Amino acid sequence: MSTKDFDSLVKVARTSKNIGEKIATIEHLGVLETQSTLRDLYKSESNPKVKEQLIESLMMTGDIEILSNILENETGEKILTNAISVAAPFANKDVLNKLIITYQKTNRDVVKKAIIEGYMNSHDSMRLAELLVTETNTNTELQEDIIEMLGVMNDDVATAALTKLYKNQRI
Repeated sequence: MSTKDFDSLVKVARTSKNIGEKIATIEHLGVLETQSTLRDLYKSESNPKVKEQLIESLMMTGDIEILSNILENETGEKILTNAISVAAPFANKDVLNKLIITYQKTNRDVVKKAIIEGYMNSHDSMRLAELLVTETNTNTELQEDIIEMLGVMNDDVATAALTKLYKNQRI
C-alpha cells in the first residue's frame, strides 16, 4: 500500500462523521497491523462504538500493552467490558493479572461478569476458583456464574474447586 493510500485511510479514521465508515476503516487498519496509528486513534477518539472497534483492531495487531493500559485506566463500562472480552482469550499473564486487579477494585457487577467470562474464555480455572472463594459470602449471582463456568471446564482445578464447595455446603 502506498503512503498516500495509507494516509487517506488514517484521515478517514480520524475525521469521518460516518461512524460505519470510520469503524470499517479502523478494522482495516487492524488487518494492516498498524499499532502506533491505532494507539493514536484510540487516545483521541471519544465515540464508544469507535473505541470498541479500536480495541478489537489493537488486539488484531497483538498490542497487549495498550489493552493492559485500557484495563487499568478505562472508566467507561461498555468500553471496559469490551476490552475484557477481547483481551482475556489471549491468556497473556499481564492481562490476566490486570483482570484480577480490575475485579477487586470494581463494584460493578457487569464488569465482574465480563471478567468471569474472560477467565472462562481463557480456560483459566485457577483464577475462577480464586474468584469463587472471593464471592462465596458476598454476591450469590456472581458466585452462581463462577460455579456455572467451572462446571463446564474439564480439568482438575475446576473439579477440586467444585468438590470443595459442595463438601462445605454438605450437599
